[in-house]
Amino acid sequence: MNRLLTSFFILISCMSFAQSGNWQVDKLAKDYAKLSYQRVISDAKGILRRDSSLDEEQKKEVLSKLAYSLYNINDYKQAEEYFSTLASLVRGSTESGNDILEKYAKVLAGNGKYEQSSNVWSEYGAKSPNTRADDFKALQSNIQALKRNSSSYQTYYLPINTNNADFSPTKYNDGLVFVSARAKNSPIKRVFAWDYSPFLDLFFIDNEKQLETEDGSMGAGLSSSDLDEVALDNLTTDSYSANDGPTLSFKTAMGFQTKPQLASDEFSGKLNSSYHEGPCQFFENGERVIFTRNGIKNLSYESDDGLNRVHLYLAKKTTRGWANLEGFPFNDGNYSTGHPAFMPGEKILFFVSDMPGGYGGTDIYYSKLENEQWQTPQNAGSDINTDGNEMFPFIDESSILYFSSDGHPGLGGLDLFTITLDENGNVASGLHNLGEPLNSSSDDFGILSDKDFTKGYFSSNRKRGGSDDDIYRFTRTGDKLGCKDALLSVITDEKPIADLEFFYYELSDKDNVKKGKTDAKGQMALCLNAESIYYFEFADESYVTNQKYIDTKGISDYRVNPIDIVLEKTQDANILRPQVLVMGREKDLSRIDKYRGVIFLGDMEKPVEGVRVRFVNKCTGRASEVVTSRDGKYSFDRDPACDYEFIAIKSGFATNYEFVPMEDKRVIRGNPSVSSNSSSRGSGSNSSSSSSSSSSRSGSGTVGSSLGKSGSGSSSSSDVSKRSSNSFFDPRIFKVGDFVKLDNIYYETKDFSLASAAQKDLDQLILVMESYSDMVIEIFSHTDSRGTLKSNLLLSQKRADDVKAYLVRKGIASSRIKAVGMGEKYPVNKCKDGVQCTEAEYRRNRRTEFKILQIERI
Repeated sequence: MNRLLTSFFILISCMSFAQSGNWQVDKLAKDYAKLSYQRVISDAKGILRRDSSLDEEQKKEVLSKLAYSLYNINDYKQAEEYFSTLASLVRGSTESGNDILEKYAKVLAGNGKYEQSSNVWSEYGAKSPNTRADDFKALQSNIQALKRNSSSYQTYYLPINTNNADFSPTKYNDGLVFVSARAKNSPIKRVFAWDYSPFLDLFFIDNEKQLETEDGSMGAGLSSSDLDEVALDNLTTDSYSANDGPTLSFKTAMGFQTKPQLASDEFSGKLNSSYHEGPCQFFENGERVIFTRNGIKNLSYESDDGLNRVHLYLAKKTTRGWANLEGFPFNDGNYSTGHPAFMPGEKILFFVSDMPGGYGGTDIYYSKLENEQWQTPQNAGSDINTDGNEMFPFIDESSILYFSSDGHPGLGGLDLFTITLDENGNVASGLHNLGEPLNSSSDDFGILSDKDFTKGYFSSNRKRGGSDDDIYRFTRTGDKLGCKDALLSVITDEKPIADLEFFYYELSDKDNVKKGKTDAKGQMALCLNAESIYYFEFADESYVTNQKYIDTKGISDYRVNPIDIVLEKTQDANILRPQVLVMGREKDLSRIDKYRGVIFLGDMEKPVEGVRVRFVNKCTGRASEVVTSRDGKYSFDRDPACDYEFIAIKSGFATNYEFVPMEDKRVIRGNPSVSSNSSSRGSGSNSSSSSSSSSSRSGSGTVGSSLGKSGSGSSSSSDVSKRSSNSFFDPRIFKVGDFVKLDNIYYETKDFSLASAAQKDLDQLILVMESYSDMVIEIFSHTDSRGTLKSNLLLSQKRADDVKAYLVRKGIASSRIKAVGMGEKYPVNKCKDGVQCTEAEYRRNRRTEFKILQIERI
């Protein structure tokens, strides 16, 4: 945690401290105030070993300075012993000792002792009840929650690392600029008293491709398994380096690694100074840079306490190199600023500061650039900041913020977290820990990734990486965050419903329908993907059908998230299906940067209030969301060069989903007035219709998602008539969300194979789906009531799967068809359990129908 601001503090003048009456203890306090932690560690150990004349308060003062010094240089292994002693003293006294217990709990977690850490957090919470202690305890009692997704990532140690600090890479031209404490070609050894390590400078490798090979491993580098730990006893105090205690070195075939295997150069003699330079970011196409640095000469700020803190500075590239250095306008000598990160567009700058008014140690802030002037910084808020330390922000092309924190529950030390921002820099999603292997029990920070988070870099002082901070490369082949624990509970009349079968799916993966069944307690443990929406349906003849949409936005990483379902009993087996939503689209398409319209009921007559409408940009993954008011209207800004997903959600209504392609692929549909037989509904009548049901609202300026194609690049009205004249299905009349019965798809009892007559009707469906290449359907197969609920559900699923398989064999893409077995839940007549019926009546219930999810892209 000390790499950002704290470790950059350089004491210029002496600081005041309380006199203890013992000159050795007073000197220790003076060195501690000067941040000379390495000297404090050496002297404190000597005092404890030699001086038996110390009273209890003096001994406690020495132990405290020693423990905190080891903590500050991240030597948790040694710090554990002394914090354990201090914790014992606190337990036997009246003082609260909360800070000692907090640091002790963090040290234990940093050493991988999660159960012991959880116990200490319990002590902390008992002395001062708060949710933070509860959160840390909850995670450390369920630490596997952050480890289960580790197989999604591979990490690689980079050959540019040294046995000094190397961290925080950023893109520059075709290479990387990073921070390093490696020795420079100078006869003067520049070290600072924090831990006797060299000052930090910016270095550059000009070709990023040198860091990887074709097989995905490191070019001339080492994988994690190549690193061989060395006993601490074999290391001298020279092994101490920036921000660490005596951590481990590593061994290769060439012996102990002390120099990088891949050379890099000092980035700029004009930016690097005699003190610290830290994390930076380039902007304006690499022509400008903003970076972290200690004040020097005329670019420094006076402070009340004499500390030379770090601040943000800007520079421009010129023909003579980097020049025109200037300070960020909100720098101040009494607090630090550092770690810059721009949002897309480079008009909002995120950075880190310990300025007054924050939540704790270091917080993340942002400032907006308006009329070429930086505005007063705003704290990023409590969703991001804690009473601990938040630092090292990075924002990708999709406005997803990554940062490190020791204030949010994690695996130990600094952990990497992610949260999505909206275009104004406000929080737009829940916070999530990235988990193993990007996080460890050590400090993990300084991340950089591509827009899809499939590859990138991060920094860590984990033991495999040598004796200090090192840079790692990562690749991702699986889920970004993994699934999160949830517990489904289903009740009626406040009593659990045991052995209840249900199905659910993720809206972004509708083909992957999963089935579940409650246990004797009416519960089922689930694992749900974060930042997603799930659809659950509970349909049983004894209960009114219940649909529920579960939004996992903000779902906890480590707690078991409850999902409570209440079902109402019913005496009516003929349960009504949920009503259908129709997503009306504004007819005037002149504004291609807007997507707006009205949500109607299935009859297109009444707008629907309270519909949650999501518009998901497939280029960035960002989701915009509105809830309709009485007029049912929605409106979204749109990037015409991107595909979108359009989803309408309301409890008790059928899900409606449409794919909206980018503008240059969109087919604009008109409002044809075409006569057709309405016998496509299977009614057998010969009545005609002058237009589709959705075209009847043309005067309102909206069209539904059921119109036939017209306009440039689409079929004429006569073509549409030809398509549907010989078919049971007329897409000019049916609309998204409607159910269409396949009249001839019947089965013999307990049979699920398609007969030849059934195949003929399916061939008609195939013709329609071939004509409407964007059409997506959901197949439902039903059984009669004979047999058990379970056997009928399985049989109906087999029948639905068989229909889908037939369509796929005939060339229809599997992704356009979802097959669902409904069992005996929806009879079309009185033939339910306990009712005697004729074979013909039973046969009517053994049927297949389909629901229209999408007819064509709009």
